[in-house]
Amino acid sequence: MYSLLFTVMDLMMNAFWGFCLCRFFCSFLRRKRLRFGGDCEEAGTGSEEWHAGGLRPGGWLLWGFWMTFKVFLEYVRETDYSSVGMLVRLFFLYGGLLLFTGLFYCGKKGNLSFVFVTFAAVSEISRFLAYTVSLLGNWLYTLSFYFWENGFFDNVQQYVSFTKAVAMAVQLIMNVIFGLVMWKTLSCVRRTCSGELSLERTELMFLLLPGVTGFLFCVLLRVIMVNVEEQIPRLLYDRYPLLTGVVPALLLLCNCSILYSVKLYRQLQRLHEEKNRSAILERQLNSMEEQLRETERVYAGVRAMKHDMRNQLAVLAELTERPGARAEFETYLEQMNRMLGQLEFPCRTGSAAVDTLFGIKCHEMQERVPGIRFDAEGFIVPENLRIYPMDLSVILGNGLDNAIEACERLAAAAPDEIPWIRVSALYRTQCFLVEIENSFDGRLSRLPEQEFPETEKRDGQLHGIGLRSIETVARKYHGGVDWSAEGGVFTLTVLLKSKA
Repeated sequence: MYSLLFTVMDLMMNAFWGFCLCRFFCSFLRRKRLRFGGDCEEAGTGSEEWHAGGLRPGGWLLWGFWMTFKVFLEYVRETDYSSVGMLVRLFFLYGGLLLFTGLFYCGKKGNLSFVFVTFAAVSEISRFLAYTVSLLGNWLYTLSFYFWENGFFDNVQQYVSFTKAVAMAVQLIMNVIFGLVMWKTLSCVRRTCSGELSLERTELMFLLLPGVTGFLFCVLLRVIMVNVEEQIPRLLYDRYPLLTGVVPALLLLCNCSILYSVKLYRQLQRLHEEKNRSAILERQLNSMEEQLRETERVYAGVRAMKHDMRNQLAVLAELTERPGARAEFETYLEQMNRMLGQLEFPCRTGSAAVDTLFGIKCHEMQERVPGIRFDAEGFIVPENLRIYPMDLSVILGNGLDNAIEACERLAAAAPDEIPWIRVSALYRTQCFLVEIENSFDGRLSRLPEQEFPETEKRDGQLHGIGLRSIETVARKYHGGVDWSAEGGVFTLTVLLKSKA
């Protein structure tokens, strides 16, 4: 009877352990959808694994693997309390979990490492913290033996029943403590790191260090916790009573260090995001100031032309009445047309803000890359477009900045080639597609974990700010950003959904 209850409690604990495993893994990793032929694709995000309070097939698969593997290691295989036996079981347990996760889940290697190490460390720390409660069982066993010697039990059967009840109560308390510590710790990590992780190498090492330290400490405890003497297992606490308080304190310290490192990483990440947003806002303000200056220049020229118009008309009237002054008359008209041309925006898109921006960028690209060709005839802003002009200016301004930079590098690398930039747009069923094409030297610098290629800005803090600004605006309008580089042509595509 008692052995059956122990088995049921153990199975329930392993089932809960597997539940925590699936919930934690599915919160950070994407499940693979296997196809015939060995190919696979991402089946969905971690949040999609949890639907209506339950697991989807990917989560159940991981849970089933865990239960099967645990039962095999604990019940099929004979119990071995030696150091080698414990290390072998530990290796097979987490090695099999790592292999299974790599086969059926996908994601960045940094994310996979963080999730796996954190789960393994928290599991082992929680297990040994709960194992400390076994000391309570030893004290109760000593107390029961004292009662037996003093005649509190009528017969041996009462004594045996009492000891079994004590063992069951201790096992239940251990399971509760193990479950609570593991659940609370993993839930705290999951809430703190909510959303998709994007870990760089230094951030990954910072997050892995507490987990690796805690896991290795638990491995050491597995090796030295039980010592078999004359075929009788003896606990480490029995040999060294001082460690009764030291070991749990170190385990709690390891657990707290995991939580603190995750919290500190999140705070640093938020500070980095705030810094990026500040840089983006600063660039937007600078762009607005440039547009205002360009508009003021055009209006100042118009006012000057209006003020001098009477004199200009008088000169033209005099030239028309003077015999043989036709050549001088044509020259004067050409000068007036040239002056008027300087007061006009080079492009007519249907948006005053975009026209002003294109005027600014045309002057800039002619100064930086003389002879560059700029084509914006295919860019027309519809009248019913529900996109704020400022947001559209952010996309075009940052995209043209990167295009001008690429053309500048091309002009320096190949002086015989003529750099060019082409901007076009397409509007269909409330979807506005912006495309910026430019020539470049064929060289791209991009790290494996980066989505977009790196630029070569003079200020290192501006790396990626422009593309992040474009991406922020695209997400605001439920769109996306894509790029391609082929045949010396770089293409940036931005899809926006017009607001109703």
